[in-house]
Amino acid sequence: LVRLGRNKGIMHLVDEETRDFLLKGLGKDPDSYTAGGDCPNVMVSTALLGTPTAFSGKVGEDDFGRMYEERLAETGVVSNLSFGAGKTGSSLILVSPDGERTMNTYLGQCQHFGPDDVARHLLMQAQALFVTGYFWDTPMQKDAMNHVLAMAEELDKTVIFDAADPFAVNRSKEDILWLLDK
Repeated sequence: LVRLGRNKGIMHLVDEETRDFLLKGLGKDPDSYTAGGDCPNVMVSTALLGTPTAFSGKVGEDDFGRMYEERLAETGVVSNLSFGAGKTGSSLILVSPDGERTMNTYLGQCQHFGPDDVARHLLMQAQALFVTGYFWDTPMQKDAMNHVLAMAEELDKTVIFDAADPFAVNRSKEDILWLLDK
């Protein structure tokens, strides 16, 4: 954490070079990789508890993107993944001896998730929509969130919102305040 200049316990956005450096340190063991992220973790947990779930996101046309899709399927989550030409995003979690986690997140293709990647037919079948404060990083993501929230309102769906962590809240404070007010 000191060498990387990281504050312990929060999420840091990293560039591709830092991501590749951290991945190199993890080695090639595929069991150390899983489909994750705030929203996917909730969907996986919910699916493992027996509730049907689906996840919409965007990954790269790479080994990690294919692995991500496989991991979602293994847990019973219906995948509505879109594939883009770049690298799959990742969050490399460093855990300090006191058990605190520090996330190093490379957005990759998820930053290109847009309104066209939202599956209306899945939302129509859902009881609720789960959205996260981590998904307000780029104009495309904001457009996608506004689009899906408008659909949820039109379809009279319950919206569940996770503000994420202080880094995400500070970065997207106005959007989050608007969402909470709405």
